[in-house]
Amino acid sequence: MIPTSIIIRRLYQSLLRSSAPFSIGKSSKILSSLLHRSGIRNDEDNKQGYKNLIRNILEEVIGGDSTRLFRFPSEIPDDEKTVRDIIRREFRISSSSFSSEERIKAAFFALKVLNEKLFLANSLGLESKIIKNKRENTVFSSDEVRKISLFSSLEPGSFLVAHPLLPGYFSRSIIVILDTTSEGIYGLITNRHAWPLKRVMNHIPKSLDLAFRNSVVHEGGPVSATMQMIYNLTPGQELRHQIGGIPLPNSNFYYRGDLFKAAQKVIDNQVPSSNFFFFVGASCWQQDQLEQELNKGFWMLVRAPIEKILLLNKQKDNKYHNYNDDLWLSIINSISTQDASLAKLISNEQEENTGNNDNKRIHSQIPFDYF
Repeated sequence: MIPTSIIIRRLYQSLLRSSAPFSIGKSSKILSSLLHRSGIRNDEDNKQGYKNLIRNILEEVIGGDSTRLFRFPSEIPDDEKTVRDIIRREFRISSSSFSSEERIKAAFFALKVLNEKLFLANSLGLESKIIKNKRENTVFSSDEVRKISLFSSLEPGSFLVAHPLLPGYFSRSIIVILDTTSEGIYGLITNRHAWPLKRVMNHIPKSLDLAFRNSVVHEGGPVSATMQMIYNLTPGQELRHQIGGIPLPNSNFYYRGDLFKAAQKVIDNQVPSSNFFFFVGASCWQQDQLEQELNKGFWMLVRAPIEKILLLNKQKDNKYHNYNDDLWLSIINSISTQDASLAKLISNEQEENTGNNDNKRIHSQIPFDYF
C-alpha cells in the first residue's frame, strides 16, 4: 500500500500543475470563470463533507460571496488570490474543521474538476477563441456601451446581458428594461428569433394588415402572450402624431401606445412602418428577484444605444433568422475582450450540445384581442 504522505504529495503536485493555467497567463481569468458552483450544494447532513469544503473554496474563487454562482473574467481583480494560491494555502494549514479523509476527497474532486474544465476548454479550441481587439467582434464604438455596477442604477432603457454560463430560456439573451416600479421590472428580449406577423397572429384587422403586413414579431419573453410595441419618433413627431407611448430616457423611442393610431399613420404615409418594432411575450421580475439574479452573476447590467440594437434587429429580420450570438457577443466584447472570449468559447459548446433551438420557441398563433 502506498503511504498516505506520498499520495498527498503527488496529489498536491498534480493540483499545482492543473491549476497553473487557471492562475497564470492570458487565458487564466477565462478558465477561472468556468469554475462555477451551480452544481455544488451545501450538504446539510454533512454526509459528503468534502463537497462542503469544495463549495467553500469555490465561493472564494468566485469572489467570496455565498450567493454568487457566475463571474465574468473582467470582474476578477489582478491582485486576487489565484486558484493555485488557494490550493497551496489549503495544503499548508495545520488544522481544519474537515477531517483528513474529507480533505483528500476534496483534493481529488478538485483535481477532477480542474482537468475536466481544461479538457473542455482545449477541446473547444480556447487559444483560437481569445479575442485580442475590442473592435474584432463588435459593431459598437468604445463609448457606446458602458457597464453599470449598481442595481440602484437600473432604469428604463438599460440592458441585461446574460452571462455565458447562464442556462435555460434566457441563455445568451439581451433584454431591454422598459419599466421599473416598486412592484416589479418589465423588459423585452431584443435578440431572439423573429417571425412574420401573420404567422404569430390570426384574424389580423384590416388596418394592421395594410400597415404592418411585412413586419415581423420578436419573442420578448416567457411571460404572457400579448403583443408589445416599441417605436421610434422624435418628441416633436410624437406630439404631432399622438401615438401615446411611454418615452424611454435619453432616446427617441417609446413603448406601448395605440397600435391602431400607429397603423393609420403608416397607411397615411406619415410615419414609415420601419419605425415600429413588435414583440410577443415579455420578461418580468419582482424587484428583489432581479437583484438576486444580478448578485448571483446571471446578468451584466449595461447601458447601450437602443436605436442601434433595434436597427440591427431590422437588418437581420429580412432573412427571418436568429442573430442572438452576433449582438450578444458584440455587446460583451464592447465591455471586455476577455468576457467576449469566454462567451465565444461557451457559445461553441452550447451549439454542439443543443443545436439551435430557436424554432422551438415560437408562440402558437394568438388572437388579436390579446393586445
